[in-house]
Amino acid sequence: MIANLFNVPSTEEDWNEYSFSLQSTLRDINRRIYETQKIAVPEFILDPINLAEPYVQLYNLQNWMNDLNAILGIAGFDYIDVDFSQQGDLASWTWLLAKNIRQAANQVGIG
Repeated sequence: MIANLFNVPSTEEDWNEYSFSLQSTLRDINRRIYETQKIAVPEFILDPINLAEPYVQLYNLQNWMNDLNAILGIAGFDYIDVDFSQQGDLASWTWLLAKNIRQAANQVGIG
């Protein structure tokens, strides 16, 4: 599923696959953190991503990533300030998020 997060979504179907992979992977990371460290990380609904009004989900994604990064000692990025209609913004956002998630997944032994 992590490999799917490196694909820049462009169609509604792409976004559905992307948000499913995102939600699933983050839940897997949460599960492993709980299994290994007994820390329960709050989860947020990210699937499906509401492209018309993504701001609440982006804020929730940022909070989720901040929690994971703090627990795992990973430097994160800003995932809120993105304009999905700008291909360059979307490509950068996708790359940084996927890289961050891959690093977290590797640390907890999933992927």
